[in-house]
Amino acid sequence: MKIIAFVCTGNTCRSPMAEHILREKLNSRGYQDYSVISMGTYAAVEEDISQYAREALGAMGIDLGRHCSTQATEELIKSCDLVIALTYRHLMQLNFPTNATALDALTGCGDIIDPYGGTKEEYIYCARELEKALDILVDKLPEILR
Repeated sequence: MKIIAFVCTGNTCRSPMAEHILREKLNSRGYQDYSVISMGTYAAVEEDISQYAREALGAMGIDLGRHCSTQATEELIKSCDLVIALTYRHLMQLNFPTNATALDALTGCGDIIDPYGGTKEEYIYCARELEKALDILVDKLPEILR
């Protein structure tokens, strides 16, 4: 089982949305060799996903249940096969571990803008941007994680 982790700042918006969108895409394509998690560079312990992020995922037909934010630690990062930072800044905050890269480097879709504190529409836009990037990523995963 290969472990893929997404990293953002607080692990309450972008990275959990990416986690659940990718998990849904992998399941729909029958990929069962991957586990997907998320974490934050400055995550508070066990915070739930933001309400607007939950609603944006719900609009995509994704019901994630309970989410508990997770702090990115060196040990957790090392346990992953691929760590995907949602911005280059997050990659820098992780000190560029060898198993990490930015989503933009894999997809060419740019940094994923933080909707934190924004409107529901901004969260929906963020989820759509993630979906576009993850459509590109999902087909590349078998090659990336050989």
